[in-house]
Amino acid sequence: MKLKAPSKQALLGTLLSTLLLGLAPIAQADPTPGYLSDYQYQVATVSTLEEAQSIMDLEVTETRLKSICANRAEVWTYMMNRKRGIQVGKVFIHFTQLGEADESKEWAYHVAPYIIVNGEEMVLDNGFGHFEGKPAAMKDWEKYFGKSENCVVLDPTHNPEHLALEQNNLPNDWVTPLTYKSGAARQYPTTFGICYIRKTFTLPT
Repeated sequence: MKLKAPSKQALLGTLLSTLLLGLAPIAQADPTPGYLSDYQYQVATVSTLEEAQSIMDLEVTETRLKSICANRAEVWTYMMNRKRGIQVGKVFIHFTQLGEADESKEWAYHVAPYIIVNGEEMVLDNGFGHFEGKPAAMKDWEKYFGKSENCVVLDPTHNPEHLALEQNNLPNDWVTPLTYKSGAARQYPTTFGICYIRKTFTLPT
């Protein structure tokens, strides 16, 4: 039996289908919560808020009014690792002229430890009474300090513009705001957003 050659229309249809399949997006798994790819570091995960609370309770608060957030976060994450063997992360929120309502503050950023609770990022920030000494969802912490729920999450490993921000290598047309009192430049402009999030960690020892 002689096979009939496929028509031009059939060939075109097959070719089009092949091209469309090639253009279809490839499904990618979500990144592991708390995995910092640029550091190859996994932030600790716990199952319950009670566990997170017990870790947060290690934070010494007596020096809150005599210390800055960077010192507290460094000591707290260090002690969590030494006393409990917990590898928590640190989350920085960088303000812009739109991201901090009280411009009389000279804050350029705030930082606190964070951990993963059942797949959700929770900040352990005992430095402010607003959170009543309890773990706070990252989005709530972000909204309180950044005045936004859409802070730009910095990814300098994969985004050259984010890397320029971290290196303070800013183009001339990126005007950084000045603090109210000292006039010192705040590093992060409103180029991409009104606040920026950077996730990092304290090296365990």
